[in-house]
Amino acid sequence: MFKVRTPAIICLTTSPLLNATDSGGIFNGLLSKFTTIIGNEASQIPEPAMVAIATRVPDACHVYTGDVHQLESHIRCSRTSTPAKFGALGVMDLLVQRRIPMAPLTTTFRPHPELNAMPNRLFNNNTLISGTTAANRRLFLNNTRCRNRKLPFLFVKVTGYSQRTAGPTPALRRPKHAATPFAFCSVPRSGQNR
Repeated sequence: MFKVRTPAIICLTTSPLLNATDSGGIFNGLLSKFTTIIGNEASQIPEPAMVAIATRVPDACHVYTGDVHQLESHIRCSRTSTPAKFGALGVMDLLVQRRIPMAPLTTTFRPHPELNAMPNRLFNNNTLISGTTAANRRLFLNNTRCRNRKLPFLFVKVTGYSQRTAGPTPALRRPKHAATPFAFCSVPRSGQNR
């Protein structure tokens, strides 16, 4: 996989990350190259998982995002699991207790639905293709033109809307801004040769 294209960003859920960084895992020999670990929905990451990740990738900067008022850390665990039985906290609860500096989330970014449909419309004649061949995996990126080839994204502001939740807003939660930016690149005309 790394001979075709070295990834700059790898997205994994907690269990696959621990498996991939274990001895014999696909990333075991590359742990020193990890610079940042971003834990999304950190209220659902149990304390033991965070400790295991921090132990496996000790030199990386850890960034956790989440809401302490969202979901408990064992929502997907059996009530008889060891962390649930002994009341292990979620990452967000731990960070709040330890007075780790926090920044409120004031803007959220969501992909525009048209962005998801664009590769099929431009390169696959409006057909969703399952099981992309190795030769076509970079078809979209190879045919788009962005100013910075190393960072193939440009953020464009698209008018959107925001809605406050009903009832009291938790102290750490802030309203979302009224714009929905999405990633977009300059693209070739439809029907371009592959």
